[in-house]
Amino acid sequence: MLIKAYLCAFALFLVSHLANAQVETNKQLANRVKEIFVRSCYGCHGEPGSPAKAGLDILNYEQLIAEGLVFEGASSFSTLFNFIESGDMPPAGDKFPNGETPQKLSSEEIKLVEQWIDGGAEVWDGESNNNEFISYSSLLDLIAEDVNG
Repeated sequence: MLIKAYLCAFALFLVSHLANAQVETNKQLANRVKEIFVRSCYGCHGEPGSPAKAGLDILNYEQLIAEGLVFEGASSFSTLFNFIESGDMPPAGDKFPNGETPQKLSSEEIKLVEQWIDGGAEVWDGESNNNEFISYSSLLDLIAEDVNG
């Protein structure tokens, strides 16, 4: 009986340890994806002083989810992934506002983004650049309000 209790306790320890290791792995993957986004996307989509093309701050995780750009668990439904996989982002010949050329993602990096999304799109460490998030529809409402006085 005592042996069964020890075996159960050991099994519970292993299961909890493996679950914690998976969380760390997902967090590490998320941080690697963040680094890819910083290098290849952030210059146009979020860096202070950039035009924030499409109103997107690539490092604002909440915006990526709320706007449906990242569909947690389904890269095939994620607009952001589809743009990256098709090669549309970053666009060929485009320049960051600072004059640097964004680097296209390698096939390995594209696979990492896919794995990150399909694995649940774990939030990465750190903060976005703290720009206030305004949804596209809210932005249109503000413009209409301003135009109509």
